Amino acid sequence: MHRDLTLAAVCLHVVGVFLIIYQAGRLYECSYKCNLEDWAKKMHVITGIAATALVLVQPIIAAVRPGPNSVLRPLYNWTHWFFGMTAWALAC
Repeated sequence: MHRDLTLAAVCLHVVGVFLIIYQAGRLYECSYKCNLEDWAKKMHVITGIAATALVLVQPIIAAVRPGPNSVLRPLYNWTHWFFGMTAWALAC
């Protein structure tokens, strides 16, 4: 079930990003004369791209998951958790 929900989340996330870019017509950019509102829009784009990158990396990390008794399994668990929580926090 976790695998199925991950696949659904990745697909929905990618579709959402494409729809946002299509609707906006471009990624938001501002020059060196950005005011606070412009800067906030730019940061929104940056955090969205970072969240998308982490969402896309999660299935790749899952594909190379070590076995349950591997010495690398705790590192995998922490990495998977950290990337997932960071993507979630950036998307909020």
